[in-house]
Amino acid sequence: MNKQQFQEALEKIKKAPKRVEVLQLVLDGHTNAKIAELKTLDEGTVRKHISNLYKNFGIKNEFPGDKPLKDQLKALFLQHKPEWVRDYSSELTTEISNQSKNQIHDSISSLVPSNSEFFTEIEEDLMSLAVSILEQLGFDQKFKMNGGGNCVGYRLKNPGTADKRYQLFIQGLYRD
Repeated sequence: MNKQQFQEALEKIKKAPKRVEVLQLVLDGHTNAKIAELKTLDEGTVRKHISNLYKNFGIKNEFPGDKPLKDQLKALFLQHKPEWVRDYSSELTTEISNQSKNQIHDSISSLVPSNSEFFTEIEEDLMSLAVSILEQLGFDQKFKMNGGGNCVGYRLKNPGTADKRYQLFIQGLYRD
């Protein structure tokens, strides 16, 4: 669809305010059920509005399901009117993910005693595991970092010409 066809279809839709509202919610990434709830419409009515939007913008249903069609509609608007597209679903996913991380961190923190001996023992176990994995992978040439404190470097013992750049550094995190 070229720019002129897009503009004509958009002007036609702008004559039906409910359809414009539904279009904006679709472009925002809302589901049909959420759109029906927000606009106090029957879900079937929302589907009909969306179906008409597809027809107006020349989007044809090649495969069953609504998601590919919504993606095509979004792509069309990203091409011609990107300011109309905003994806609330990705923002919501990020927000939920951040909340989950904080809850998990708080839960773990409350389970782990604040005993420096305990942390030292865990750190030693983790360092030992990391070193054994590195050695199995061929990173067995060990060197100390100057001024790195608790940092140890590893590089491949017999690197090929392309592998010379690989070096790994491990640093203990817990200090008294």
